[in-house]
Amino acid sequence: MTPSATTLVLRDLLDAAVAEDLAGLGGARLTPAPDGWPGPCVRLPLPDGRCVGWPARPGGVLQATRYVDGPVLVGVPGEPLREVAGPAELVDLLFPEAPAREVVARDLATAVAHAEVAGPPAGALSEGVGEQLAVARGRPFHPTARAVVGWGTDELARFGPGRLVDLDWVGVRRDHVRRGEGPAPRWDVECPDTHVPVPVHPFDREHVLPVAFAPEFADGTVVALARGIGQGRATASLRTLDLGGGVHLKLPLGVTTLGSARLLPARSLDHAQRGQRVLRDVLDADPDLAARVAVADETSWVGFARPGGGDEFHERPGHLAAVVRRLPAGGGAVRVPLAALAAPAWDGSLAELGDPAAVFAAVAEAVVEVGIGFLRHGVLPEMHGQNVLLELSDGRSVRLVLRDHDAVRVHPRWLSVPDPGYRLAPGGSQSLVLDTPGALIGFFATLGLQVGLGGVVDALVRHTGTLEPRWWSVIRHAVEASVERTRSPVVRQTLHAALLDAESWPYRAVLGPLLKQGPSRGTSMPAGTTWVANPLRAVP
Repeated sequence: MTPSATTLVLRDLLDAAVAEDLAGLGGARLTPAPDGWPGPCVRLPLPDGRCVGWPARPGGVLQATRYVDGPVLVGVPGEPLREVAGPAELVDLLFPEAPAREVVARDLATAVAHAEVAGPPAGALSEGVGEQLAVARGRPFHPTARAVVGWGTDELARFGPGRLVDLDWVGVRRDHVRRGEGPAPRWDVECPDTHVPVPVHPFDREHVLPVAFAPEFADGTVVALARGIGQGRATASLRTLDLGGGVHLKLPLGVTTLGSARLLPARSLDHAQRGQRVLRDVLDADPDLAARVAVADETSWVGFARPGGGDEFHERPGHLAAVVRRLPAGGGAVRVPLAALAAPAWDGSLAELGDPAAVFAAVAEAVVEVGIGFLRHGVLPEMHGQNVLLELSDGRSVRLVLRDHDAVRVHPRWLSVPDPGYRLAPGGSQSLVLDTPGALIGFFATLGLQVGLGGVVDALVRHTGTLEPRWWSVIRHAVEASVERTRSPVVRQTLHAALLDAESWPYRAVLGPLLKQGPSRGTSMPAGTTWVANPLRAVP
């Protein structure tokens, strides 16, 4: 049975609050249920004398407790209780003093409304169905992940995952265009010779570009071209359209998801082609790794840029750009995002993959071997569930395909290939070039294991009833085997110490930063780092 939209959002909200130890929930323990309360439950006293509580179970290896669906109740002990209306009210109860509480509550209400529109797809597992499944847990454990802020339910129904989207077009004067290293995209659209045609999302053509580029429309630097020429099917990321034949078109989108704007600034596109070059160099030097993973090509792009590049580190140019992504040939295997396996669909579309335990073992082994394989070279792709595509044959992972290369991280002292030479904003914070191997390994632990594979673990626990230690033991064995195969003694010892011996791991905090600062004005998701017990030390 598919859980309700409210339940799906409550899961991520409560589990994030416990994992990040907000409102003291990290130390809360299960208590027997008094009359009228769900049980076993977590109960939290409120300043006004009431209590709020919800049904829960032991949290496994990463946190103390986990919400197990069912009503969240509030009231004075010994008096009649009422059910909390939803995630938005629960935020008001748990975090009344949080500076951005009202914004987060609004986004949670949007997440519920949008989850109701983007329900689970029907039909056999395919690339299209996989992209739609990935929306359900595109960013596991992020409470507002399902909210597309800036869209109502009508826009989501029109432009959401699986929908065909017609393309609109503008022309940008040639001296205001920056291009990628790859072949220039060729479009069959009428455009003045003085300008370069650029596809734009119809939502942005209507609501964003006339405001963001009003001066350029007025002086002819940007000109309106045809509308409704060409179309693609929206993928899980919404702003990326599948054009067919293994070709994707990635566009800016004037909405906010995960607390950040969906822009494509030219600096990020440049980072992506530099990151892609690093990944390809590693695979050229490591044939064993190259047999396990392929890399999408993202070097064909155009973006608005002022002559001289004075706006390289500004956000506004990110509203007008386009990337043509070319995926490697699939060889007949079903290709789905890793995030699709974290969807509540193991009794639906995912059932055809076969035995969940066997599927998870194959996927975990592939993700771990690829992640550690790159770490051996001082490199780490951003291996969360949206960026990692699984090529599955008979429910077994054959190969990974990596997409979205704008956050390929490196530790220079371990680099076995030429440095990417990222162009970083002077004085700005960045996480692409990391000073220590531990920091690089930490991103694999958080994004690859806790989020990427951890989201799948959460779905399998809820589907099978088998708790977290069973699944994390599979991850541990995969990590042990991959670390042991590492040739360099120094790298092997460092990996073992960070992943297997360390008492604690970094944990990507998302709810706390959102409550403190609200959504970002730029492209970086509000996030921080806290620490949790190393889950691999808790399992055999």
